[in-house]
Amino acid sequence: MLELTDEPCKEYKGNVSLVITEKAIRNQKLNDQNFDEATKYFINHFLDHFIGWNFGLSVNRNEELKKELEELNEKVIDMGIR
Repeated sequence: MLELTDEPCKEYKGNVSLVITEKAIRNQKLNDQNFDEATKYFINHFLDHFIGWNFGLSVNRNEELKKELEELNEKVIDMGIR
């Protein structure tokens, strides 16, 4: 999920932090048996679809953002979930 780090307001253009937690809501669809696979699916979906589709141009235009996203991608690869 994304955490807003500045005071939210109409047409927010502040900063955010990516928050990845060890806990999630588990129910009949997301349980201990399929949690790891769901984690892999959702982090990849987040990176490819949410960040890539919505912010890909912005990220590629900003070297700092691009570097941060590349570091996150490497971390996810190193964790074995990408």
